[in-house]
Amino acid sequence: MLLVWVWAIPLALVALLGLTALVVWLGTERAIHPQPLEVLPEPAEYPSIQGHLEPVSFASRDGTRLAGWFLPLDGPAIGDSPHGPAIILAHGYASNKREMLPHAAMLRRGGYSLLLFDFRAQGDSGGRAVTLSYREAQDVLGALDYLQVQNGVDRERIGILGVSMGGAAAISAASVCPEIKAVAVEAAFSNLDEVISRGFRKFVKLPPFPLATLIVRLTEFRLGLRATDIAPVKQVGHISPRPILIMHGREDQLVDQQSSEILYREAGDPKELWLIPGLGHAHGALIVGAEYELRIRAFFDTHLKR
Repeated sequence: MLLVWVWAIPLALVALLGLTALVVWLGTERAIHPQPLEVLPEPAEYPSIQGHLEPVSFASRDGTRLAGWFLPLDGPAIGDSPHGPAIILAHGYASNKREMLPHAAMLRRGGYSLLLFDFRAQGDSGGRAVTLSYREAQDVLGALDYLQVQNGVDRERIGILGVSMGGAAAISAASVCPEIKAVAVEAAFSNLDEVISRGFRKFVKLPPFPLATLIVRLTEFRLGLRATDIAPVKQVGHISPRPILIMHGREDQLVDQQSSEILYREAGDPKELWLIPGLGHAHGALIVGAEYELRIRAFFDTHLKR
């Protein structure tokens, strides 16, 4: 009997370590290759823009091929110029460009050219892995490059609206690129650490301790970056004197509203903060559509139209 236990204990430990390694690897795979977790809108739900969505392809700043839809300016440009303002629409984690269709319908009514696109390793875009806004900032800059050479687009009047991870990528890109003239974000995180535990249960479907730390470290190794490199709170102050609108649902269970309060505190003027009562994560355009449209159109009209 003693001999059985002598062998059983090491074998059990080996099996436990093997199972842990497998779970950590699978958790990392799910983190960097997420599948959409929600039912996303379809173009047919927005007949005002469905027939105007032009499929496009362009390169991220690092060469990754990205897929998107371009919506040219609807109607004449403002004033005597043949060129009008344009807005980049950036979706969130575990999603794709379809998430931004309601935002596109709202802003098209305001007279903007629009670019919806899939971040790397999501939707129809290329790329080997999602990097939680780090390299996605290069995708935003690639989208800017594409818009700047389109007919009807005034390259001096381009803004961005990003939700969740797309908001973080928007802040990161705008902090180093003054050509982005106005930034609106919803449910953006201030740093990655504060969303890992909350997001772990939702996206990886496992308890955060102790596996979260192991998965984060392996993910860092596989992506060649550090989680501490992903910190919009350190970048948002570099956007000023360009304007930023920061929006957040008060009932967000994935990214706490305190994240947006921190971003607002660190941002320079001009800046606006809208904390939306009764709203969960990144659903402003769907749940409070009328007020949301008024807010984002007023923001972009003020800062991109002249």
